[in-house]
Amino acid sequence: MSDLTTHLITCQTPRPSTRLVGIERYPIAPLALWTFGTVDTVLTFPEELDVGRLKTAIGLLTSVWPTLGGRYERHQRSGEDGKFDFSFKLTSSSIPFSTQSITSPTAYPFPNRVVIQNSLSPFLPPMGPRYSIPNSDEPLFVIRLTTILPFRSSVLGINMSHLIGDGECGLRLVEILEQFYLHGEAALSPISNTLTNLLPTFGDHIALPPFQPEWDAIYSDWSVRGHDLKIRSETYARQQEISEKTVIEFDQQEIKRLKDEWVGKTGEMLSGQDVLSGWWVNLLERAGMKIDLVEYVLSHRHFCINHPSYPPDLPTLASNVSRVRTVPLPPHQPAGLTPGEIASLLRQAILELRSNPDITLPWLSSAAHHEQQAAIEEQGQILACGDGQVFINSNIKMNWHVTFGFEPHETTYHTADTGLLYLRVFQANPQEGERLGNRVELAFRLPKGGAKAAVADLTRRETQALIIE
Repeated sequence: MSDLTTHLITCQTPRPSTRLVGIERYPIAPLALWTFGTVDTVLTFPEELDVGRLKTAIGLLTSVWPTLGGRYERHQRSGEDGKFDFSFKLTSSSIPFSTQSITSPTAYPFPNRVVIQNSLSPFLPPMGPRYSIPNSDEPLFVIRLTTILPFRSSVLGINMSHLIGDGECGLRLVEILEQFYLHGEAALSPISNTLTNLLPTFGDHIALPPFQPEWDAIYSDWSVRGHDLKIRSETYARQQEISEKTVIEFDQQEIKRLKDEWVGKTGEMLSGQDVLSGWWVNLLERAGMKIDLVEYVLSHRHFCINHPSYPPDLPTLASNVSRVRTVPLPPHQPAGLTPGEIASLLRQAILELRSNPDITLPWLSSAAHHEQQAAIEEQGQILACGDGQVFINSNIKMNWHVTFGFEPHETTYHTADTGLLYLRVFQANPQEGERLGNRVELAFRLPKGGAKAAVADLTRRETQALIIE
């Protein structure tokens, strides 16, 4: 049974803190023109959420995040052929909030508690078919509440365009919504201090040097180039057909064991994610895959701190501030690089971008140029592996387990599927009495035909990690 009903939540007047009061259009920087793709979030709860409180919370959320009700627009510059400006039209358009009830033999909506599920349907509301096309007047933020009968448990699905922000913005948005649900307008009180470190900021993006074509040979990554939408769709569909998902779980004790072993050999400071990345790339090679390029999805909110090109409020900017960095591996025989050597190479690439604006700013300028051109041509990016490539996209430091007042172990967080040789890392949904972040999940897809069995066998023989799927 489903009784899907859509309610239109009226956007509230922007708060003065947003600096968008009375502003009709808010510009979208070329570096933020990731027009395709969404941040999809599904949260489960053991009991019903209150619909009235949730509606109020959504309305309050729009007062501190006005672009949620905006519409994506493109306008040609006067007297400049081929030149366009992109913006959010801030007209207080309504937020689509749908509710439904479905009957199920179980209170829990998914087959397991793994973060990445093969499908989030019917709990995640879909975006409109033209949300990524400018001047289409499509919502960029939609939300759905599902009640599971007869248990009266709840599933909250939130879908946000990447134009509004990256994964860090998506998490910040859910955390703010939780506070408004729990406390209403009182969450904004200076006395409560609840939202002090959560509210987004609106202002300038990074000031980039003018694009130079010669930078493409050094800095440009193919993933920022625009592609025909049909080719984009077919590429993703094909990669899903020829691959199968696997999920491996590490606890912090096992990560520390690997880190201690490798740091003892190299003497370098490595993060937990460095360790997992190095282990994973080496694992794939020993399972029969030759890896030449690592495409690393990086947040650059904290790169080049205090450089004049970087606005001081970039860490909280409501925008897309993540980018793919290509890290080539040196010529080597399959499995010829140790996990520690790979981890060190990735760490050095990150440190270079954090500290050297002469490299970081041209890299970002090249990306902005191609993303803007793709937006002009209404094309989309393809984050899919070619021969010898892998992707790494980690949320290892992000606590997505937003509880809306329930105990952490009573709730779960989920997001959509991953891709072929595309590693996604999340903190596992907590068990009762467990410290948050104690376990992390590595989810990725492998080519069908024996790779999954080889990876599982190597993992079991060499680590204490668990094969979940």
